[in-house]
Amino acid sequence: TFFPFLSLRFLSIDSETGQKAALKILIKNRFILQDTALRQVKAEIQAMSKIQHENVIRLLDYSFDAQYPKSDGTVVDVMLVVLELASGGEFFDFLSYTGRFPEPISREFFRQLIGGLEACHLNGVAHRDVKPENLLLDDQFRLKIADFGFSKVLSSDNDTMATECGTKGYMAPEILMHNHYTMKTDIFACGVVLFIMLAGFPPFQIATRSDWWFHKLLVGRHGLFWQAHSRTAQFSETAKDLIQRLLEPDPEKRITLTQIMKHPWYCQVSELTREQMVENLRARKLTVDGRKEAERRTRVVNLDDPVQRDIDFGSSVDEKLPSANPDLRMFTNREAIRDISRPSSQAPASPLGASTPIPPPKVYSKDEHIKSYTEFFSDRPAATIFHRIARLIRSMRTQDVVIKQKAYKIKATISDDAGTIQFLVRIFRHSSVDGVHHIVFSRRQGDPLQYRKLYTKISDELNDLSIPNPVPTKFEEEDDVPS
Repeated sequence: TFFPFLSLRFLSIDSETGQKAALKILIKNRFILQDTALRQVKAEIQAMSKIQHENVIRLLDYSFDAQYPKSDGTVVDVMLVVLELASGGEFFDFLSYTGRFPEPISREFFRQLIGGLEACHLNGVAHRDVKPENLLLDDQFRLKIADFGFSKVLSSDNDTMATECGTKGYMAPEILMHNHYTMKTDIFACGVVLFIMLAGFPPFQIATRSDWWFHKLLVGRHGLFWQAHSRTAQFSETAKDLIQRLLEPDPEKRITLTQIMKHPWYCQVSELTREQMVENLRARKLTVDGRKEAERRTRVVNLDDPVQRDIDFGSSVDEKLPSANPDLRMFTNREAIRDISRPSSQAPASPLGASTPIPPPKVYSKDEHIKSYTEFFSDRPAATIFHRIARLIRSMRTQDVVIKQKAYKIKATISDDAGTIQFLVRIFRHSSVDGVHHIVFSRRQGDPLQYRKLYTKISDELNDLSIPNPVPTKFEEEDDVPS
């Protein structure tokens, strides 16, 4: 699969009205056919053009044939999308950096989410990737549904879809079972989001029978499901009831939007005034901004509380409670295959939040590097590859991670019961093919067999980035011949 755009995000201010907007600039690649990607962008614009709601990011303008002036005086052909600016930040950051919300704030955000989703569905738009990362906040902390890259415009409520897309941790079971599905998958994802808002962690790892937590929902063992989760989070009885109905495994029995808006938990009178809620969120935003600025300054990550260290999740049919709940950082790495050359809404332009342009990687030279068999090739932008790898490594049992962004280099040390492994990841430009990158993993310390197991685990997670070597060696050509 080819992804023919490089994306840039900018803040724009209208010189006449003073209105601020977010610009998404998609640079057309001259070397790759553009028809497929053009259809994808048009589909996204078609979906957003149909929806006008205060809890959905507004599409302000677009052009398929704009030109972008470069600093050297030349111009490049681009697609331009102008979006409403959501200056309050990313909803996921508030959960990630400040933890779960009190029930009154969760209820207000959930009402806004359902209001925006209802507007989508009434206009025949299935979002198909509802998750905290695709929810933004404006300057008054109103929630905005964003990122319609996976959306589908349907002609009726009875239309079904078959494409497996979205983010695995939020996917409804009917998608994961490769069945045809309806817009009710968005309702299931909203149930996952509501649970995370109230608990600070996900309800399960993935909605399959093999998952301990989801299995309890599947077989109706709700008491055991809540017993496991209530060790570290508190839920009112009405909240439990609503979540169970949102996460109903059978889409025919799953609660509808109309029923949600009549549910006692949804309709409960708020205990907070609007002013009190904004005050709470402003304090949280100071924490978010401070933590993100600290990460940008250091660029060195030390995870003293690594994800999933020595945790026994047990088998799905086990009555024994797991020793810990699912972790939000681990959960967000379960991404389905998707075109990530299309940017997440108003995400940082550089992989780890840098504010200055990053030069391209060096060209790979076989004279300077020993042949590695833990490597792969990708036609994705270097920044996209680097961001994915860095985020994945951060989510593992990592003792130390040193990220050198300008050098496209990551050095990591990972420890578990089998020992300690230190390894290096570097990204190069392909030596002979433009637009292709060569990603090389190399062991620095630790058992070679354990290192290979670790690399296999990492490469499996990054499988959607990988392509065959566009200039295969004689050995690789022979290896592809069926025996």
